[in-house]
Amino acid sequence: MNARTLILLTTLAFSTPALAAESGAQPLNPHLKHHAWQLGTWMAKGGNGNHWVISFATALDGNAILLDGRQIDPRGATVGSVHAVRSYDPARKALVTQFKAADTEPAWHNVGTIKPGVTSFRRTTVDEEGQIQTHLTVDKEIDAETYHNFGVTVDAGGNATSRDPWEHRRVTRIVRAIDHVRGNAEAYVLNLAANPYQFRPEQWAASDLEMVVPLLSHAIHSHPNNARLRSARAKIHLLLNQWELAAKDYLKFSELDEKGFNDGHHASLTWMDGAAAQAQTGDIPAYQTYVARMLNRFGGSLNLMTVERIAKSALFFEPAKVDLRKAGVLADRSLKFEWPHARFVKGLVEFRSGRLASAAGFVDECLSRAPKQQPFLSIQANFLGALIAKAQGNEGKRQSHQAKAERSMKDRAYGWFHNKVICEALLKESKGGR
Repeated sequence: MNARTLILLTTLAFSTPALAAESGAQPLNPHLKHHAWQLGTWMAKGGNGNHWVISFATALDGNAILLDGRQIDPRGATVGSVHAVRSYDPARKALVTQFKAADTEPAWHNVGTIKPGVTSFRRTTVDEEGQIQTHLTVDKEIDAETYHNFGVTVDAGGNATSRDPWEHRRVTRIVRAIDHVRGNAEAYVLNLAANPYQFRPEQWAASDLEMVVPLLSHAIHSHPNNARLRSARAKIHLLLNQWELAAKDYLKFSELDEKGFNDGHHASLTWMDGAAAQAQTGDIPAYQTYVARMLNRFGGSLNLMTVERIAKSALFFEPAKVDLRKAGVLADRSLKFEWPHARFVKGLVEFRSGRLASAAGFVDECLSRAPKQQPFLSIQANFLGALIAKAQGNEGKRQSHQAKAERSMKDRAYGWFHNKVICEALLKESKGGR
């Protein structure tokens, strides 16, 4: 390989990282064709607890492969990186990977071969005592989504040391989804996207979820004021049952998004899940802070489904000090929509405000209209009915409502996180002081 070609390849690899995403579809030349299985983006967890993300992409009409990697710590900060270009050197009759020089290291290269499902490379260095060391690295394909990286070092005396293999899992799809989420959020700021809050974690396999967190953390580290990224990571924490982490992210999200103006379906669901996360952890001050921001943000909304959800989310906790007047305004507004959910929320506002007779009337209206295909509404309304009857001293009615709610709640699978939280919160409240 002549110097001019090497300079061209290196410049291409290190000055135009965007090319990696654009060039992945180029066919590889015969010397690189067995590398096709490894194209894409992969992630591995190192022995120090950090994650490595590495991408392989074709360039120069399939005559080179670009390598771009970064080491991400648990905070999402990049603490190390690697950039290289791999191509065939006819003079050596071998594949050469040329690595970019870092601030504290000279440029270096390794030499190797590629066979179906296996890449192996060798690099020689000199240790502090002037002794030669040989480093062998092998990437072995396990299946379409996994490969293992093995490393062995042989010193001048022939002594070999090896490390445990690092399992790399394909995350190309996840990385693209993260970029899409970030793009949606930035478009939201520019008012270019209709549903910037929409986030579909179900597009990923459950086994991928833990790998999404460091990628989102890295994106957040680069875009700390992007509310959409915060809520995306919070949602992943919810799916992993990591309540405290989810609540923390949602609380920061509420700070960043309080001045937002989108009051559509996905925005209201995101804020509703955030309130539920605060309630789930039992942190009343955090819940009160979150609710205050939420009521301020959606106070002027005319979206009847949204205002029903927001009013409901402000009333999860009995002891929480929230603005019942603001919640009541939203509940009253939701009554313009003739559906039972609004009756339940209005009944909840009336109960929290001490207007028991009015609250009982709205509970009865809700239960008479509640659709069978939405059992959670009946569960919540019966718990509320039990609380009202208890406050009125009507033990028979209290027992009737309580039994219906608990019977329907038994072994119930929850499709929405906030339904789970409010059912459990009302159950706990209804059993308190007995």
